[in-house]
Amino acid sequence: MSESQSHKNAKNEAAGKGGKTEVPLPGDRRLDAITRDGKCATEIERGGNTESIEQAIKRLIPSCNHTGNLR
Repeated sequence: MSESQSHKNAKNEAAGKGGKTEVPLPGDRRLDAITRDGKCATEIERGGNTESIEQAIKRLIPSCNHTGNLR
């Protein structure tokens, strides 16, 4: 399923100027956004079910050096 425009906008906003979106993680996974300095990673989960939120948290935890955001 393709991403909604609101999801794309949220990723770009979270990455900020010079940040990256769709950052590869080990195990064929991807993180939605990371800031330019790498200090803040963001995983955007727009669905409301518990399982998808838990999966987003699992992607976010090992990728963060300082701050992680789940939106």
